[in-house]
Amino acid sequence: MLRTTIALTGIVGLLAACGDDGRTTAGEGSSRASVPGDDAALVTCGESPFPLEALLDPQPAESADDGAAWRQAIADVNAEWAASAGGELYPSEGWIVLRATGDETSLMAVTDTDVHQIELVRRDGGWTVESGWSDVDCELRTELPAGQGTVTWRTDPAEPPTPESTTIAVLAREQTCAGGRAMDDRLIGPIVVETADELRISFAAVTLPGEQSCPGNPETAVVVELSAPLGGRPLRDGAVLDVGVRDVLGS
Repeated sequence: MLRTTIALTGIVGLLAACGDDGRTTAGEGSSRASVPGDDAALVTCGESPFPLEALLDPQPAESADDGAAWRQAIADVNAEWAASAGGELYPSEGWIVLRATGDETSLMAVTDTDVHQIELVRRDGGWTVESGWSDVDCELRTELPAGQGTVTWRTDPAEPPTPESTTIAVLAREQTCAGGRAMDDRLIGPIVVETADELRISFAAVTLPGEQSCPGNPETAVVVELSAPLGGRPLRDGAVLDVGVRDVLGS
């Protein structure tokens, strides 16, 4: 296993500390807001959050007290999938424990082709796979405070940045279900962290209460102000860690 020191971007602390306009800017040359090697920090990768330590020091699911029951729950899902679509939906072995809290468990498995994460729940004394996803890899993101949801962004193709740019035009999109509504004043940020080597931009959004539909959310145009021209510095999403699941697990 690849043991690595991971710098968690300080979006969580910045979001908690920023003013009413949600803007915090560190000048060029300042140190990056980060929590180096914070193994207890919560991260997310497609489903529920889990401690970073679960990837840095992986614990095999089959060694857990409920390991055999979890394996059977996965086998049951695979049997149903094989009967309807053929093949195997999830790998039968190689799972590690991301989070286990009484009647809820999150497991992850990495194969040559996919990263899988499943959520299991205990009902009537037995375990059932409640949900899951699979992808080639998964970028790790810092877990946001309660009541805030993920917002991704991209540079506006109509206004691409240049080395001389002192503002960056971006399009921000809320990822949490919001009934297709714009974020408006629910948008938090931009959080801008500038160093001599890179520029990190982060957003979040105050989530809407209650159950929301997911027709897709609109993009919001935002102009990000810099303290100095962009130059050759790369633009990065400050909420995303510098590594993916495969990097951490060394697979």
